[in-house]
Amino acid sequence: MVEIPREEMKALLIEMHMLDASVKTYIMYNKVVFVKKQAYETIFKRHHVTERQFIWNIINYTKKKDFDGIYDAAISELTERKADIERRMISNAPVK
Repeated sequence: MVEIPREEMKALLIEMHMLDASVKTYIMYNKVVFVKKQAYETIFKRHHVTERQFIWNIINYTKKKDFDGIYDAAISELTERKADIERRMISNAPVK
């Protein structure tokens, strides 16, 4: 199996977390929810990996005790993005 580079794993995790947050938002407002598996497949295709490769890489990075670092980096970037959006909302600046 091919190892997914750390930055790519981080990007995958970020997109998956953003998708999960979107799904939770739609559920809260009783709107139609798209199938999460299909949405994940779109993310995997964008990153040129399969679900199987992604899962294998999670296991592989965990065995090498490297997954926590990748995951922490993904969460850190998501936290920065959220703070940036909140700052822009407060100042009425356009959101990237």
